[in-house]
Amino acid sequence: MVAREGFGTELRLHRRRTSLRNSARFASWLILQIRSRPARRGFTLLELLIVICIIAVLVAFALQRLLGLRVEAERVVMEDVLGALRAGVALQAVSLIVQNRDGALARLHESNPMDSLAQVPSNYLGELDAADAARVPAGRWYFDRAELLLVYRVRYAEYFETEFANPPRARFRVELAYRDRNSNGRFDPGVDGFYGVRVRAVEPYRWRNDPLQAADFEKKR
Repeated sequence: MVAREGFGTELRLHRRRTSLRNSARFASWLILQIRSRPARRGFTLLELLIVICIIAVLVAFALQRLLGLRVEAERVVMEDVLGALRAGVALQAVSLIVQNRDGALARLHESNPMDSLAQVPSNYLGELDAADAARVPAGRWYFDRAELLLVYRVRYAEYFETEFANPPRARFRVELAYRDRNSNGRFDPGVDGFYGVRVRAVEPYRWRNDPLQAADFEKKR
């Protein structure tokens, strides 16, 4: 029994010594590897080029994402203004009907919808006579007195598709919705059935997720 215990103790000691020797050998090998490795003072040319390429890709992606957010912000703001205008002219029509002033409804046709707002947007220039859209700053609203149209001059033209590409803009007209019972082409209070008033886009348009190419601009000029 004592002999077995002594043998077991010797076996455990032998394993420990073997483990220590192996650890020492690994440490010696690691030290030799570190000493034999040439000192590096910085990036190699290849590593530097790889880092520059990665940074360039990340910057390009971030800039594209930022531009997309700006385009989306312009679209949302423009649509919010249109929503306020449509609600404003509708309230004007309701107010006239409540006051039994149906005859004044005809004046809403081709009127300036900005007049229906208590406070106009900060990017509204006002009413212009025979305005040259090319000279109007991008991202601004104005009312063209000559054509009786409300116009928005688009800022990010390459993301906006419309018939007017030079410069790109969206045009809107206030129209009465009614039933022309006497077929004379105009609204006659007390004769025609009045349905409402709307702010309608004169030409169709759409916001794009990807920019228009130069060839697309040439086709629309």
